[in-house]
Amino acid sequence: MQRTVHLTLQGKGGCFKSGITALVAQYLAANAAQAPQCIDTDPVNRTFSRLTALGVQGLELLNDHQQIDSRQFDTMVGRILDHHGDTVIDTGAAVFVPLKAYLVESAVLELLADEGIRTIIHVPLIGGLDFTETVRGLQAILDDLPEADIVAWCNPYFGPVEQEGRGLQDSTLYKHNQNRFAGIIDMMNTDPATFGADINEVRRDGLTYLQAINHPGYSPVARHRLKRVWAYYCLQLDALNLTPQREEVAA
Repeated sequence: MQRTVHLTLQGKGGCFKSGITALVAQYLAANAAQAPQCIDTDPVNRTFSRLTALGVQGLELLNDHQQIDSRQFDTMVGRILDHHGDTVIDTGAAVFVPLKAYLVESAVLELLADEGIRTIIHVPLIGGLDFTETVRGLQAILDDLPEADIVAWCNPYFGPVEQEGRGLQDSTLYKHNQNRFAGIIDMMNTDPATFGADINEVRRDGLTYLQAINHPGYSPVARHRLKRVWAYYCLQLDALNLTPQREEVAA
């Protein structure tokens, strides 16, 4: 049974990193043979840690001087190696540069591969004015972490995820690195006043989608919308074949 570590990485803040991490963790919790280990390394916003049903563990990266202590990443890697199932890790924008440098300098992904652990990096891309900045983050990950498979999450909240009418799949970056991509997920483009408000309430309340869908505190229409959101992302994640271990157990 191959283990997998899922990292959400992007140097740009405010692009739904924690939301993506939460979706991946909830999907694995619902479909994998063993519940994933969940780790929150974001030193500023511990959004992922609110999901108490997933048993998210916080990892304190800041030292007494409020600077990131890269040696704490050793603890993170130790947890990955010691866990017998998959691991899902949330990061913040402030963690991007030091974590990427640590992974490169310590050849961590090579170590994980030697232990039979596959690394998948989930990279959000946002539309609008910051599209180019998030693409630069993706390029840096592709260049510096060649051992990792990539899942790009295209978030249209701020506008179409494209430049001059060309989306990621039409870009030179994608064509030159197509073999590195485990998949591309087009995130839902929904009304912020309805779907968006529902999703924000779920995050505020620290609930999983499955909890919210069955929660009497949400209106029937809100639960119906959330059920549609959850079904959409399950379908997108199904296409990535993230849980082959479930099939092996069934066999």
